[in-house]
Amino acid sequence: MIGKYQLSKSNKTFFLVIATLYSLRYLIFIPKNAESLGYLLGTVVSFFLFAILISLLVWFLTKQNNKYGSIAFNIMLSLTLLSQLSKVINSITEIN
Repeated sequence: MIGKYQLSKSNKTFFLVIATLYSLRYLIFIPKNAESLGYLLGTVVSFFLFAILISLLVWFLTKQNNKYGSIAFNIMLSLTLLSQLSKVINSITEIN
């Protein structure tokens, strides 16, 4: 579909899942204070902005095809998820 760029419902749902998982990591492993809450919010916003910028670049390069922009968005969020999982694993091994 050629037209303006829009995120699909699955993209939005996937982002909410990743943001929730990151927030759970925050609730479990990071001390709760104003500074760490700001860090959490900034990180979640930067995940979204980085993924949307890469997907917009792909969208422009593929002659404004939403399908490829959507795939790029999901790939960027998947890489973010893998990064967060590795941080959780490191946090767990530090505790033990």
